[in-house]
Amino acid sequence: MFKNKLTDREEQYNTLKKIENNLKREFNLTPCLGAELEFYLINLTDTWQLTKLEENIEQKIKKEKGYNQYEVEIPPSTNTAFYPDIINKMKRTIKEEARKLNLEANFKSKPFTNDYGSSMHIHLNFLEDNDAEQYARILCHYLPLTITAFLPKEEDYQRLDSRFMAPTHICYGGNNRTTLIRIPDSLPKRIEHRLASADANPYEVIYAILSSIYLGLKHPQQITKIDKIYGNAYDPQYNLLEILRSN
Repeated sequence: MFKNKLTDREEQYNTLKKIENNLKREFNLTPCLGAELEFYLINLTDTWQLTKLEENIEQKIKKEKGYNQYEVEIPPSTNTAFYPDIINKMKRTIKEEARKLNLEANFKSKPFTNDYGSSMHIHLNFLEDNDAEQYARILCHYLPLTITAFLPKEEDYQRLDSRFMAPTHICYGGNNRTTLIRIPDSLPKRIEHRLASADANPYEVIYAILSSIYLGLKHPQQITKIDKIYGNAYDPQYNLLEILRSN
């Protein structure tokens, strides 16, 4: 059903291309992917370093909540099979250009115990359909089977801390940053999958998302009913399923 590890680049490409083709052929759906990458800049001492880094990577760098933590947004694309390459290239470029400025770009999921963790948020919409809530429910249903794609290392679970606005339970909501899957108010309607660590393998992350949706559309009767969260997903009143390590 789900592949835990995709090791060969050609296999990774072909596997994603197959899912992309199946979604189009069987459901007339074209995925459009976007990504946000969070990272820390170690040894940052002056704003000119940040300005120069932006110039060199040709991408706007946004400040995040952690001390010297930043984010880049990778533009959306329908080139699903190549999108992981685009993410990996951006990470390599940031690391290389940061090094030239005597900086270290750190993409570890939780480099500092008492500060925010770094994630890789994946955005997804389908060009032909806006039923984001349906896809959010499917992704929540299959998450226990795909969790290692998003959190491949034991230390990745240290990032899942409500004090630092990271998802801790399996749920979805609207424009709600306490949920695992967020559906922003903007159009076109899309999902924001907020679980993956910044250093997770983007091939496996995207494969887990798209294959889950494909299976959910193919077997809708198997999808567990999951209610949308309107309040604070950290509130124990909702009795949500906690995100736990896969055995």
